[in-house]
Amino acid sequence: MTFLSMALGSEKDLHIGIEIFYKLLPASVQKVVQTLNRIIIIVIGIFLGIYGWRLSMSTWKSTLAVTKLPAGMLYLMIPAGGWTMSFFMILDLLGFKEYKKTDYDEEEIPPVKDMEEFIEKLSSHQIPAQSNDSETTTENPL
Repeated sequence: MTFLSMALGSEKDLHIGIEIFYKLLPASVQKVVQTLNRIIIIVIGIFLGIYGWRLSMSTWKSTLAVTKLPAGMLYLMIPAGGWTMSFFMILDLLGFKEYKKTDYDEEEIPPVKDMEEFIEKLSSHQIPAQSNDSETTTENPL
């Protein structure tokens, strides 16, 4: 699952990066660095795809002791994540990257300024009781 999460993180630009120097660069240089970054991620994804597949196939004839499933199944997420990561980056380089706007974009969620006030509001919130009577409410134990 880590490798699929890695692919999704690279698709949404959530991968780790050092932006201190990047923000100081002119916009044209930033674009070149971003393109170079995408190409490096594609190469890493292809590497994971090829060698992850080789690893999975080389252990496929072994079986797991308890389940008797092929041991290579443990490693299938490595090539799947690598190829998916490369696919997303190729789409990004070709300009096909689009996101659907969700109901909860970061700009729309107000930040919590006073945590104690937030907890107080949360703990005084009325929660419907779990009985058949929908009119009954109980206090939140928080």
